[in-house]
Amino acid sequence: MYKFTFLFFTLFLQTLQLFSQTTILREKIEKIVKSKRATVGVGILNFDNGDTLTFNGKAYFPMQSVYKFHLALAVLNEVDKEKLALNQNIFVKKSNLLPNLYSPMREKYPDGNVNLLLSEIL
Repeated sequence: MYKFTFLFFTLFLQTLQLFSQTTILREKIEKIVKSKRATVGVGILNFDNGDTLTFNGKAYFPMQSVYKFHLALAVLNEVDKEKLALNQNIFVKKSNLLPNLYSPMREKYPDGNVNLLLSEIL
């Protein structure tokens, strides 16, 4: 019985400590966000234990440029594998340059239908 009580108490304290750390982190995020005129969302995943922390986790945020970094990494991985080349031409149609979004490429090539180097697209 003593071992069971000790184990339960130890697990309880570890859970309490993790909860406390999560609470402190959430409070720090909230303090930073309060001073901003924006709706901010944060999501953190601990890959080791699967623990998560979200702040405004139920809100929907437009991805816009956020995903571009990951796509660029995937493309550069293909360059490293020599499946693509930075000096490779890519044909960009006008229909690929969507309106009503921020697009330096569309501003530079408003008529589209142009061959661009992969390095310029990145």
